[in-house]
Amino acid sequence: MVRVDDQATEDVIKCQEAVNQEEPGPFLVDPEDILDDPNLTNEQKRATLAFWLSNVHAVPGAPRWRQLENGAFVDTIDLRRALRAIDEMSG
Repeated sequence: MVRVDDQATEDVIKCQEAVNQEEPGPFLVDPEDILDDPNLTNEQKRATLAFWLSNVHAVPGAPRWRQLENGAFVDTIDLRRALRAIDEMSG
């Protein structure tokens, strides 16, 4: 089990708050938006994407999808791809 430190938890909360400020309703979220955010460190990006990928956001009957608090849907394939990209950037 991966433990997330308090700073990473705060970073995830900040990212979620930013996502939640978007227009409400079921829409797709692109993990590339997280990857491209110059204000986030790689650890903050990883923590956010991993949180979105967690079973907390699982959509019943649709294991490929996650639904965020604001109603947005995100594809787990895209989340995993983004996490691999962070690993490649980190060396």
